[in-house]
Amino acid sequence: MDRFVAMRVFVRIADLGSFSRVAEEMELSSSYVSKLLQQLEDSLGAKLLQRTTRRLQLTDAGAAYLAQCRRILALTEEADALVADLGQRPKGQLRINLPLAFANARLGPLMSRFARQYPELELDLHLSDQQVDLLEGGFDCGLRLSTQFRDSSYIAVSLASYRIVVCASPAYVERHGAPATPGELARHRCFVYAYANAGNRWPLQTEDQPYVSVDGAMRVNSTPFMKSFILDGLGIGVLPEFVARPELDEGRLVEVLAEVARPELKLYAVYPERSLAPAKVRVWVDFMKREMRRTP
Repeated sequence: MDRFVAMRVFVRIADLGSFSRVAEEMELSSSYVSKLLQQLEDSLGAKLLQRTTRRLQLTDAGAAYLAQCRRILALTEEADALVADLGQRPKGQLRINLPLAFANARLGPLMSRFARQYPELELDLHLSDQQVDLLEGGFDCGLRLSTQFRDSSYIAVSLASYRIVVCASPAYVERHGAPATPGELARHRCFVYAYANAGNRWPLQTEDQPYVSVDGAMRVNSTPFMKSFILDGLGIGVLPEFVARPELDEGRLVEVLAEVARPELKLYAVYPERSLAPAKVRVWVDFMKREMRRTP
């Protein structure tokens, strides 16, 4: 048994949930894929997957082993890439994790230009506003939006900054009035972004705190979806400016508490800390730096 091949097969089975799809992807027979997994389990003395007629499910041992397999395979790919990088244009698969709302608002044309510039790269783009561990997810790099990025396991390159705006519809303000201070938000229906690290604490500075706590009338994990509720006059929400800007310009949203101090939302290109990033990651980060300076 080639252990590295067996580990790759196991990782892809976990990702795709199907022996036949893995066999097709890796150009192997389904019986050989099943045999490799069985040999891997036998060598470990542990069951990695529970198989039923309807689904595959990781065991506790399988989940733990999967995380380590991803890290080991990423390191082997990095070693291969370092050799291949010497004197060559970047090629191969580049897996990038991107924030969904930001990608929909800003990244379509930009990533198209990157694809045209580097046709040898096979882009695998995953859009989600939920932050994931890049290594465990098998990603080479990604973008993160945060008021303060603190994860020391990643290299973080600052790309741009965006305002955080507190928004309501004109109809809501006409019916309920606009809060004059952060403390007055307690009298209003407020929407909470589910993936915010601070939860229901909005980053608005009060006299003695860098935030204000609100009673969430609704929690939602999508800022564009939250915006639709704000537009319908159902309450007040905090949105990144790149999400709210079209409706603010059209007058369909109004900004409240604009004079209250708050941090900026910063965009970072991030990748796992390594002695030398692969060329495919370096060219993407450099491209993002150039493009975001041009059109932040």
